[in-house]
Amino acid sequence: MKVDLSFPLRGERIPQDHGYPLYSAVAAVVEAGEPKWLHHQTDVAIHPISGIYLSDGHLKLERGSAVRVRCHTDDLPRWRCKQGRSSWESGKPLRASRRRWWE
Repeated sequence: MKVDLSFPLRGERIPQDHGYPLYSAVAAVVEAGEPKWLHHQTDVAIHPISGIYLSDGHLKLERGSAVRVRCHTDDLPRWRCKQGRSSWESGKPLRASRRRWWE
């Protein structure tokens, strides 16, 4: 069975084209101290972050902005305790807060 995990974000803005930086940041956090397993997964989806488009090519993060990941329930232990560990974009930290998940 697959579940969607949601890591709400705290921060101000991110680049509109954030797909690869998002994947890199997520991989760095979840693979920290472990062999690189995320790079070899074919059944994990990391969804784009939603926000309000700003004219300078960035998205303003909103209350509902979050890192959303779809993964198999067998992989849930690998996603434990990941909140507060991500940073990105020129020293402006983005922090993922408490994890939520849905089946």
